Amino acid sequence: GGYPVTGSFSRSATNAANGSQSPLCNAVSGLVVALALACLTPLFRAMPYNVLGAVVAVAAVNLVDPREAVFLWRSSKREWCLLVFTFALTAFVALELGILTAVAICVAQVRISVSPRSS
Repeated sequence: GGYPVTGSFSRSATNAANGSQSPLCNAVSGLVVALALACLTPLFRAMPYNVLGAVVAVAAVNLVDPREAVFLWRSSKREWCLLVFTFALTAFVALELGILTAVAICVAQVRISVSPRSS
């Protein structure tokens, strides 16, 4: 499965963790964020960046499903390698590079698989 990316990463994670199924959830989530920014910003100024990063990381943990990696390992080693390669690039090099590389590899795989074979 996947999740709809219609806002920030942490807001999408929160919506996915709470089982949202309607675009109205995004409006409510956005309203809560706007109210929090308007009323609680002075409290956030004193908070260290690593604490704010931990809040985002905890929300993101719900988006990772290790069972999917096990499933890919059992069903398609090629897809599992793409998963590991993409994770490594996004985690240790650059997010954009990892995503663009994964998309390019997937497009190349599709083009190869649908191209006519000469006999």
